[in-house]
Amino acid sequence: EQVLEEGLAAVVAEIGSGKIHSSRDLTPEQAHLALRRLTMKAQNVVLQQFAASLSNSASSSSSSTSNNDDKNAEDAKAKGSEKSPESTAPARQAVDEFVRVQVWME
Repeated sequence: EQVLEEGLAAVVAEIGSGKIHSSRDLTPEQAHLALRRLTMKAQNVVLQQFAASLSNSASSSSSSTSNNDDKNAEDAKAKGSEKSPESTAPARQAVDEFVRVQVWME
């Protein structure tokens, strides 16, 4: 029941119309479209985070392969593959939001 209430509150906030003040004012079509829009937004954030991580790993990989010293290249590659909890937090939050909206869609 709490999940449903959270989902409906998110839908009302997403629509943001002055005519809709509560979930009772929504038609099923409005709720469905708002949830789809929330899903697309969450998916976009996840994909942007993924693209950024690919870009970061590619740039660290290319800089380490251009280095002539094998030991330095291995060290740089190891440092590039270690992600701090702070750097992965936005990606985890984006994935969590995407999953939550998917649950609301069900």
